[in-house]
Amino acid sequence: MPTRCFGHSTIKKNMQTMSVQVGSSAESQNARADEIARRTANFHPSIWGDQFINYDDSQDIITHAHKKGQVDELKEVVRREVFTTSAGDLSHQLNLIDAIQRLSVAYHFEREIEEALERMHTTFHEHDSDGDLYNVALCFRLLRQHGHNVSCGRFI
Repeated sequence: MPTRCFGHSTIKKNMQTMSVQVGSSAESQNARADEIARRTANFHPSIWGDQFINYDDSQDIITHAHKKGQVDELKEVVRREVFTTSAGDLSHQLNLIDAIQRLSVAYHFEREIEEALERMHTTFHEHDSDGDLYNVALCFRLLRQHGHNVSCGRFI
């Protein structure tokens, strides 16, 4: 009886042959993997050298202390400029407070800003004679942002 190409026995023989071939090829690959010698990496030297490997933070500590001293000096300059020297000039003080807040450094001067705005809140009716709409609006906004209960009728 002639064998059919797709007969059950033919398929079974083909599968056995394939499994033997797969098994033997896997074993030969494992044997070859053990025999393969890995190359070592010959990378070019870094253009940075070993600057970051041998990092010395003692210089960084000195630099940090120096910069902290500079920041403290600049804070004092701002305190003198905004809150003592320009205390009489309302528009200049308003603009400086607004600039400090827009630069997001107002947290350094919270107490001074609150004191200045409290003075403005109590004495604003004496300073509104110039009629400058920008300064009136700026003062109204700053006072409201800092929680002062200010009526808009007071600025008309």
